[in-house]
Amino acid sequence: MGDNLKTPALFGAHLPIGRHGKSGSRAGVKITELQNMCLLQLAFFPDQEIAVKTMLKRQFGLPALPDISGSSQADGLLCLRAEIGKIWLVSARPLGANLPASMKKYYPLDLSASKICLHLSGAQAGQLINRQAAIDLSCADGRFMATGMHHVGVHILKMEAESYLLFLPSSFAESLAHGLFDIACQFGVQVARPITWPENSLKIAG
Repeated sequence: MGDNLKTPALFGAHLPIGRHGKSGSRAGVKITELQNMCLLQLAFFPDQEIAVKTMLKRQFGLPALPDISGSSQADGLLCLRAEIGKIWLVSARPLGANLPASMKKYYPLDLSASKICLHLSGAQAGQLINRQAAIDLSCADGRFMATGMHHVGVHILKMEAESYLLFLPSSFAESLAHGLFDIACQFGVQVARPITWPENSLKIAG
């Protein structure tokens, strides 16, 4: 139901697997691409916010609607407040196939093919992001932020002080990922093999 992009993303990071750059006992940054995620966007008007809270609990088991630029999670489902009136639901399982007709009022849109997701972790993960984006990462864990890298809009979820999820537009993902990789080499970078989006919720500290 609703508009969707059913074709899986043809784009990816395509980074060289293994250890690169500065040598040492531990890489300063680890990069892992999370593949096969399902991303459903729902949109709503201000006067629908109370109804959205009820819908998220009944339809998806989420305890609450995240605050603006916030996140919540439950039962393998990640809920991200991308804009004041838009939320992203991210999961390993398809979310938009069997929605009830009543969900049409939230304009469901399958964005699964429009993004790739990179997990950046390690002691220098935050420094790496700040080399590419002017964004304050001293915020609380669970903050979901919109910013830009080389004039391309990206979203960043802070999992904890040394763990971040980057949502990159598929069309620019390879270029942005390689830019991050090149900078990460100065810290020492470990590129892991891509993994499937986990069925259980990703751990957000705090």
